[in-house]
Amino acid sequence: MKLEQPTEDGIAWPGKSTRHILARPDATSVAKLLEPWIQDCRLKHDFCKKIQDDRLTHDFCKTSLELPTRVIYVGGEDNKNIHLFQPQEDQKSGHEYVALSHCWGLSQHLISTKSTIENWKQNIPWAKLPRTFQDAIALTRCLGIHYIWIDSLCIVQDDKGDWESEAAKMGTVYNDATFVIAATASVDGDGGLFLPKLSHSTIRGIDQHQNTFEVFVKRTIPHTAFTWGSTAISHSGTRHGMTDPVGYPLFARAWCFQERVLGRRILHFTQHEIVFECLTSLQCECGSLSDYTGDWLLPFRRLTSAFSVDTEHIKSRPPYLGNHPPVTDKDFIIGELPELVVKRYDSDEMSRFLVWQDLVSEYSRKSITRYSDWLPALGGLASRWFSLKTGPYLAGLWPNDLLRSLLWIAVGSDREEKLSYIAPTWSWASVQRAVRWPTKGNISSTYFIQVDLTKSQVVTLGLAVYGQLKDGWILLKGCIAEVELARIRSDSFSEPRAYLNIDGIAQEVRVDDIQRCASHVGSKVLWLKYCNDGGHERAIILATAPEEAVQRLPQEIQSSPIICQRLGVVEYVNKDIELPNMRLESMYII
Repeated sequence: MKLEQPTEDGIAWPGKSTRHILARPDATSVAKLLEPWIQDCRLKHDFCKKIQDDRLTHDFCKTSLELPTRVIYVGGEDNKNIHLFQPQEDQKSGHEYVALSHCWGLSQHLISTKSTIENWKQNIPWAKLPRTFQDAIALTRCLGIHYIWIDSLCIVQDDKGDWESEAAKMGTVYNDATFVIAATASVDGDGGLFLPKLSHSTIRGIDQHQNTFEVFVKRTIPHTAFTWGSTAISHSGTRHGMTDPVGYPLFARAWCFQERVLGRRILHFTQHEIVFECLTSLQCECGSLSDYTGDWLLPFRRLTSAFSVDTEHIKSRPPYLGNHPPVTDKDFIIGELPELVVKRYDSDEMSRFLVWQDLVSEYSRKSITRYSDWLPALGGLASRWFSLKTGPYLAGLWPNDLLRSLLWIAVGSDREEKLSYIAPTWSWASVQRAVRWPTKGNISSTYFIQVDLTKSQVVTLGLAVYGQLKDGWILLKGCIAEVELARIRSDSFSEPRAYLNIDGIAQEVRVDDIQRCASHVGSKVLWLKYCNDGGHERAIILATAPEEAVQRLPQEIQSSPIICQRLGVVEYVNKDIELPNMRLESMYII
């Protein structure tokens, strides 16, 4: 078959086989559509089978392949026995379940609270469920699965302890689910899954031999959201100007990002068609993506699932670095400053850390309703990423890659309002906007600082290691000099810049937070000589921390002579730049 494009001067390009899509989908017809895709994934996909087999055979995973703390029993076709089920320990094993990924939006969701949860354990009225929940329950039932996990109902929303505990398990919930049902096209709970589609048209005619024929015609379905293989984000964290495509609101949400990365099999309900995504390939309803393997996110999802069975150390993760064995000389080769400090990695470490930075760069471009959830919404993914090679979690960073991780750069427009505290200033999460890391070249990076991990820690607001933070600090040693912060570029704050005055020469600074930086214009700030990386010299600009922030710290830290906050990053190529009165100091950054 040849498809003609008249707008391109009659140049023809070869087509491929395609299929009709369901114009009026429902749970029964969708389940029938999915059956061959699911069977192929379970029986023919070697990687998918290996992940499943590994999870069942590793001792540390045996207890994780269980029902979550609470699930919804989907009942029968009469919709009268739907209820919240909280299994006892001896009831958890041997059951499959589905997890729902959806946008909360502005619609009023049915939620579990302290006052309603006992009622929902008896019965959840079908009429009270929003349309997306109804569709997801009906489909789960047609797939032959008895349980579904929906966050708003399976977590007690007004119980802080329950929310923290269950949110910390979301990595396991989505990774262990038999399927993730994704309401990809719905902006809220009222959107539903089974959206009506434009059907095909039929052209009938008679050929030169008097034979009748039929030609089926339909609009081309865009697949941009699933075909970014050639424009995937790089290890610099840049996705070549691509943004989340219009019509896929789920892909723009921060909470839903980790749900997609963690899900092993995902059923996407878009406004155009249904797409099935597993750890091997993509299948779509129209047939254009049959066995497609170019999805930009696929390698990340495979690594996440592989890491989850690759480590035996996903158990205790205290937030205090001092509770863990110190980093060994194998990890950091340290000489007396100002001699060179070199961080060396094996190939697995390099992959793990660079991929994490790519994931964070992508995540930081997502939208979120409450920025207090900025770190918790990534917590499920972080919990699956942890291993002894990463070290314990540190406000969105990993201590065994801390030297390079601290070099993040804020990009995009600055948030004009004053930011509330959600992370220390050395963490990318503190700026609450998009970030990236410098491109990693083939040249080894040389660092001029030392970080004392035994005196660096974060303090969580609750018990969740990957949850909200109260405070955090790192202690490092490096060469600093005082320079003047002369001005902030006033023409545009799309990507804010500040300028230092160094012997009459203006040196540009990539600003983290315009509000934080503006308060130091005309004052002396600290230039921390940081590293030589791929031919560039880099420095981090610091300023004295405000008194109210210092007062929150433990007394032994308050007595430190230098307590700073981060303002931004400097990148320069003039290796001969001389700064006056550079001295070696230890300092806390908060």
